[in-house]
Amino acid sequence: QSIRRPAYTELNFLTGKIVKNYPQFPNRDFAYISSLRFGNKLNGTKYWHRYYFYPDASFKLLFGSLGNKNVLGNISGLQYELAFEQKLNDKLYLIESPALGIGYFNNPYDEINNPLNNTIGSHFTFLASASIQVRYYFNYKWSGNMELNILHASNSHFKLPNVGVNLPVAGFGIRYHINPLIMKFTGVDSLPLNKKIRPSIRVSLGHNHQGGSTGPVNGPTYPIYLVALTANKAITPVNKIHAGFEAYYNTGVHDYIMSQQF
Repeated sequence: QSIRRPAYTELNFLTGKIVKNYPQFPNRDFAYISSLRFGNKLNGTKYWHRYYFYPDASFKLLFGSLGNKNVLGNISGLQYELAFEQKLNDKLYLIESPALGIGYFNNPYDEINNPLNNTIGSHFTFLASASIQVRYYFNYKWSGNMELNILHASNSHFKLPNVGVNLPVAGFGIRYHINPLIMKFTGVDSLPLNKKIRPSIRVSLGHNHQGGSTGPVNGPTYPIYLVALTANKAITPVNKIHAGFEAYYNTGVHDYIMSQQF
């Protein structure tokens, strides 16, 4: 929906400095991030939109420097974002936005070529962010915003080192509203709610390096097996609670224990 007929496009410019979260950390100056959003309003064309309070849904592309070109390099990313807005007056809005996606680092750790980058050990990582904006509407076609945002990138120890990147940024943006908002409603008042308790089972497989945040590097990846058995009860059509048992088996920890003959 956001790509086929976007309601708006938005360009933002942000700057900040990576948080030092480990004693040995690369030197860095200010990072500069640009982002481009294409989005739409979940405006009632599907009856579940009301349960999420009709947020804006957008794809966000971002690119920028990280404050140390030789060691940290640059970041690019693609995220999907939901924005929840509260009207302060006719022209001013407060907006909170969580976003999830994937990040790409062009200069991760390399034992020979880049041994000082202990923040990220792989090109691709998970990328999460949370932002708060104040938006001012100049007219029905243009609006501007001031934004505070924090980005977090990590590969969950899939490849070490993985201290992670935590980057708070602040900046401004401009939005062009391509299509004026038209709220549409399906006529369905609510989704059916089945309150029966239902069982579920989940089986998962993960892989990671065995070690700490900074090493050992270049080791094998070990599988991690997880199984969960739960009872679930719906409390709204889009939310449920669950309780039960979960167990996991980390083969990397097992092999380490055996190698040390504990």
